[in-house]
Amino acid sequence: MTTADRPAAPAAHATTPDPFTAGNAPAEPAAFADAPDGLELLRRDHQSVARLLAEYDQASGPLDKVAVAERLCLTLAVHARIEEELFYPALRAAGVDPDRIDNAQVEHLTARQLIADVETAAIDDPLLDAKVRVLGVYSLRHAAEEEAELFEAARVRGVDVHALGAKLAARKAELSREAALNLKSRLRTSGPAAQLEADAPTPSTPAPLRAAGAAADLAFAVLPGGKRLRKLLRPGRRRGDRHPPPEPGHIHEHGRGF
Repeated sequence: MTTADRPAAPAAHATTPDPFTAGNAPAEPAAFADAPDGLELLRRDHQSVARLLAEYDQASGPLDKVAVAERLCLTLAVHARIEEELFYPALRAAGVDPDRIDNAQVEHLTARQLIADVETAAIDDPLLDAKVRVLGVYSLRHAAEEEAELFEAARVRGVDVHALGAKLAARKAELSREAALNLKSRLRTSGPAAQLEADAPTPSTPAPLRAAGAAADLAFAVLPGGKRLRKLLRPGRRRGDRHPPPEPGHIHEHGRGF
């Protein structure tokens, strides 16, 4: 090809294409070069759900199970939000079959109801295991269909997965912080720990301390890094202490606590 046959370079003032636009996508912008692959980020969320369901099956005792169930609900709620706010609009902009996207969004509505059923279940609810199982089966089926259909369609249509990944990661971090704070507040007032306190025999520890300790037990078990943080916050513990003093209101189960 001679120099004359080569196409002219684009004008310097040309409009930058939308990174989610389908077909003939522009070269990846430098700003997104180190961004995660958005589809892999969503796939890892799906894998996290599967791990939490396995962890729930292995949990022993009501507080262990509720702690895992709370983490499961939080993971699913944040995942659904970032898909609805960013992933599905990117698919629509890329020209993916709108019926497939609509179906996925409607399935999210059903998942939200299942999540609410688990979140509002009493700690001694005989149907809690069944509610978590149904939520798990539904969520994993949805995830499998999404990966097989929508993920493939996104790549075929040329969605810029790294631009998408940068936005997904930022929004996920923001929503996770908000969800963790909301969870801590809910556990203090109406969570399973509060239910245990209401039914427990009256101990010598003052009620406000017992309620705070029970809520803290569950919050530390649910939140990422909570167990390590709880060790650092134990009162009166010194380096080398093998048996730190018990915490006010700490709930023990099977001879141990969270």
